[in-house]
Amino acid sequence: MEKFHLSKEGKIAPEKPENHGKPWAIEERKELKRQYDKGLSITELSKIYKRTEISIELTIRKEQIYKVLEQRKIRKLIHFTDKRNIKTIEKYGLLPITRLKEKNIRYYENDPQRLDNQWGGISISVTSRNSHLLRAYHERNPRAWVEIEIDPEVAATRNCLFYDSNAASKKYKNTKEEYLQSADALRNIFADSVTNSSGKVFTRRNKNLDEPTDSQAEIIVRWLIPKSKILSWKEINV
Repeated sequence: MEKFHLSKEGKIAPEKPENHGKPWAIEERKELKRQYDKGLSITELSKIYKRTEISIELTIRKEQIYKVLEQRKIRKLIHFTDKRNIKTIEKYGLLPITRLKEKNIRYYENDPQRLDNQWGGISISVTSRNSHLLRAYHERNPRAWVEIEIDPEVAATRNCLFYDSNAASKKYKNTKEEYLQSADALRNIFADSVTNSSGKVFTRRNKNLDEPTDSQAEIIVRWLIPKSKILSWKEINV
């Protein structure tokens, strides 16, 4: 039977589970996923681990994403940006445009149009940069660029959306966010074939295990990427 308590606001609210808010141990997370894979429900696992159902769901999703990263031997994620942004990045980490504006931080944007409308997100690629997009940005506004290597753990620990092609593509118009956040969406970045919005089909011919099927595949990280998750950066030629 669910227990209730009186909140600070004087409202009756469900009591928080015993382990609510406590960090998960690595082995505990792995065991959780094993039990889920065996068929235990979210509700059953919530009672076993004395945590909320949303905590169980998020932790399982995190483990599923870790598994894809491990299977594909992903060692780095990539973001490129105007070289003039480096000082800000070294101070604050990578921030989406919405946060930069909130903090009144000067920045130099890659794409003033932002056709994917993801102003609260940071676009990153898997393993190698999106050279097609970089060339397009450079042709519009020639400048010095840097490539930033990011810890792939970000894909599992931050709020991310996974796109098997360019995120601005019309093909995602009716795609549910729940799917884009899933390990299945990440897994499909490496599908045997990917069709973009123009009908062009990409296959895995001559692709390494850690390379997306469509080189324009991307991950949108919908929060900041802390300095601790930035592995390195270097100047690049277009």
